[in-house]
Amino acid sequence: MTSLNVKLEESEKKYRDLFNNNPYAIWLVDLRGKIIDCNETMDRFMSVFKHTDLIGKSFGNVLKMFSRKGDPRFDNLEHVFKERFKILLKNGHLEPIEFEIFRGDGRKYWITLESSFVTSGKEQVIQLFIKDITERKMAEIELNDLRKDLETRVKERTIKLENSERRYRKTYNRAESCKGLFTHDISNIFQTIGNSIELNQILLEEDSDKNEIIKNYEIINKQIKRGKDLINNIRKLSEIEEYEIPLISTEILEKLNSAIQFVRVSFQEREVNFNLKSYRDAIYVKANELLLDVFENILINAARYNKNDCVEIEIKISKMLENDNAYVKLEFKDNGIGINDTRKNLIFKKNNNNNTGSKGMGLGLSLVAKILDLYEGKIWIEDRIRGEYTQGSNFILLIPEAE
Repeated sequence: MTSLNVKLEESEKKYRDLFNNNPYAIWLVDLRGKIIDCNETMDRFMSVFKHTDLIGKSFGNVLKMFSRKGDPRFDNLEHVFKERFKILLKNGHLEPIEFEIFRGDGRKYWITLESSFVTSGKEQVIQLFIKDITERKMAEIELNDLRKDLETRVKERTIKLENSERRYRKTYNRAESCKGLFTHDISNIFQTIGNSIELNQILLEEDSDKNEIIKNYEIINKQIKRGKDLINNIRKLSEIEEYEIPLISTEILEKLNSAIQFVRVSFQEREVNFNLKSYRDAIYVKANELLLDVFENILINAARYNKNDCVEIEIKISKMLENDNAYVKLEFKDNGIGINDTRKNLIFKKNNNNNTGSKGMGLGLSLVAKILDLYEGKIWIEDRIRGEYTQGSNFILLIPEAE
């Protein structure tokens, strides 16, 4: 053997060693798509056969050996590689493509496939570099799962924070309502007690009938009880966000008659007439004990903001359907000073006392609106006589009917 042959053999052996020990699996494919050589690194991907078993086989058929039958990712494999081959012919190089393969033992691998033209002797062939990226890919998948889990947790946490903020805002608004409710109602109670005490002083000085004095003391006792009930209701309304005042089936006429009696006692010096019309003798709505405050505030405003010698208040109760929901409709028509159109919506906002002659009217009504909101009901104002607001108002309430 000549020295030239020895050198060629040594060179070929060195090339083969480098070829087989390359960390990349390397294929050499002719322009017809047939594998003409591949290195031993490929054995790591094989499991059930050797790299030498690939030589002479079609590139496309070998790739399909690494897929599972019916796998949609490989259904269009032949078309994908034909398109990539066209790009390779045009550019001389292909950017790496990533995909998942299955070994003969069923184990999954992620690989990258990178292609380029090389010259082997006088023949131009396609060189493919195949790299195992399973570890990196699994880390990416794990990282992606962690990211999705984090996004889910952040989203859940955000929802919880938003719900907490809504509950806090609701609780804050409720506390503000409680403060206004207490201030407004306790003033009425003290005024009634004060009026009764002054009246008793006059009766005692005039040595009048003791029954009248006793009657006034009964009024005082009722107002003290009402004050205690008010404090109890305020305590319930101001509970922290975990507590809600339950809505129960509440009979309307009983509460309404109590409110009418309270207004008569509160305005003894005036003539106040009530005309109550109801479609039934007993009507039940979804409400609670605060319904009495609703009725009293509306009736007190009707009597207080009325310049007539005789205060006329007509109360009409009917049933109404709206969006397939059953409501009890209450209309409170008075002959008072009325409310102009620009103030009909503003009147329900807190501390609305801008208009001369109606100072304080909006406070009680804003509380009524707050309570109606708790009941998921509605309240609005119309003219008693359409288009003539100075002839009095019609306060309309819708309260969900109890089943």
